[in-house]
Amino acid sequence: MLKTSKRATIWATLVAGMIWALTPLSAKAEIELGQLRAGLPNTVVLTLNGSFTDDEILKFKSFISDLPSDKRIVVLLNSPGGSVEQGQSLGRYFYDARITTVIFAGSKCQSACSDAFLGGRDAVTKQPLRILSTGGLLGFHNFRSVGVPEKPYTKADMEERSRMAQVATYQWLEYFESVEVPLEAVLLGLGTKAEDMFHIREADALDLGVSILNTQTGRLTSPNQLTKRMRTGN
Repeated sequence: MLKTSKRATIWATLVAGMIWALTPLSAKAEIELGQLRAGLPNTVVLTLNGSFTDDEILKFKSFISDLPSDKRIVVLLNSPGGSVEQGQSLGRYFYDARITTVIFAGSKCQSACSDAFLGGRDAVTKQPLRILSTGGLLGFHNFRSVGVPEKPYTKADMEERSRMAQVATYQWLEYFESVEVPLEAVLLGLGTKAEDMFHIREADALDLGVSILNTQTGRLTSPNQLTKRMRTGN
């Protein structure tokens, strides 16, 4: 297990190695995957940029299939969202494969991308590790219906819509639990209009198990450190 000082040095190196290589990524219609040379030992840094449609999990698995199995993977996410199913599938895979997720300064990860981001995990400690950099945006919103016809709705129609919302909420809760995210996270979406986007503050992100990377100093603030301090205080 890496000591805190060593982990801070590693992430400072990550910042220094990528600032020159990265410009703010523009979200494109389809997912694009790339690889950066960040100079980190035994680590592969990938970029995932664009909207989630219907086969992102297959694209990602195919992309990393040739990477050495002894290398840990860090993924930089920049996406306005898209398919919730694909976002959660990616998040589950990130968690199972112990892939760290990062939102870098100038990038945004919204809607379904936030689900994928929350699946990040540390390859060494096996603890959740999803990192929001200062200057990055992590966004949530409520359910959004697509392709719903404009027509008079009967009581049965409304009951079916209510049932679908309940199922979606349950799936969301089950997903968060499976990737070790506090279930309060679901309220971030439910408390926001479907057409709006709520960007979480960095201090609040810590409460959701998200680490904060200061891109100026390279300092990584871990929610685990804060939790230990609170337990010690009790």
